[in-house]
Amino acid sequence: MKKELLTPLLVIAAMILLIISRVGDAKKIDWIAYAAVAIIAVCVILIVNLVNKSK
Repeated sequence: MKKELLTPLLVIAAMILLIISRVGDAKKIDWIAYAAVAIIAVCVILIVNLVNKSK
């Protein structure tokens, strides 16, 4: 695994944990969980771009 991929993967893991804690606590998705989903999407796009650059 390349060093460049480590940061987005850790951010995705943190956002998933944030979503789990918010949904488990309130039984609904609030704006913080929506922001976490948006950050996950940006990280996935970043990972795809990094993988395509390395090819």
